[in-house]
Amino acid sequence: MPELIHQEKRQPSLLDRLMDDEPWEKKDPPEKRLLSPRQLKESVVWNLGWLMNTTHLASSVPLEEYEEVRHSCLNFGLPELRRHTLSGLDAVELERGIRRAIIDFEPRILKNTLRVTVNMDPEAVGRERSMLTFHIQGEIWTQPAPVPVYLRSVVDVEIGDVTISDIS
Repeated sequence: MPELIHQEKRQPSLLDRLMDDEPWEKKDPPEKRLLSPRQLKESVVWNLGWLMNTTHLASSVPLEEYEEVRHSCLNFGLPELRRHTLSGLDAVELERGIRRAIIDFEPRILKNTLRVTVNMDPEAVGRERSMLTFHIQGEIWTQPAPVPVYLRSVVDVEIGDVTISDIS
């Protein structure tokens, strides 16, 4: 595979730069200092996977009076999705909650390009395992140009497990 020129590589996020996969090494190798567009997308998908599989504090503690806390890392995650039936979920409210969480905790996705669509399959209601699908579409901020991303997430509402995959 041809080596990417410098302009085609992007700097990792601060979190990615702070994480050390090889603490015994004194310096990171040059290939870890810059990411290809594919590696950048993988990093965003990995971070969104953590976000989607975490239940936020507001699911158990009322935070209406604490605006700063609602948008801080203390409230990292999504609303509680376990133990819900598909018929008991409000698709519009869920879309808003997912979008808000992505804006708050994955700022590499440009908020003016971010679209979240929840697909509630009416035939899934009453099945043994209720699955909910949603799509996340947007652009990842980077120089020299944004990187488009289109993700599909499947939620098992019985156990609250979320899988996320890049379908760009």
